[in-house]
Amino acid sequence: MRRGEPGDLLEVQGSERHRCAECGHIHKGRKGVSGPVAIAFGATYKAAGCAKAPKAVVEAIETNPNRYYANIHNAKYPGGPLRGQLVAGMAG
Repeated sequence: MRRGEPGDLLEVQGSERHRCAECGHIHKGRKGVSGPVAIAFGATYKAAGCAKAPKAVVEAIETNPNRYYANIHNAKYPGGPLRGQLVAGMAG
């Protein structure tokens, strides 16, 4: 995830091997805690793309990334077969 232009976009990159994924989100929640959706990646999951988000949400994630996690969902695992806690300094 990285900040895009003009400061209200997030770039999300995933893996093509997770083609069974149907949708994804960034949720507010510390490690091991489920939380509400902060940013939806769109109705259909794509391995790479951008999602619009309010500037305040982007700034909150940048300030305290460990309070958020990315979650990819599919029919078999509606709670998400993939979850990754966000951390600072992981931009590629």
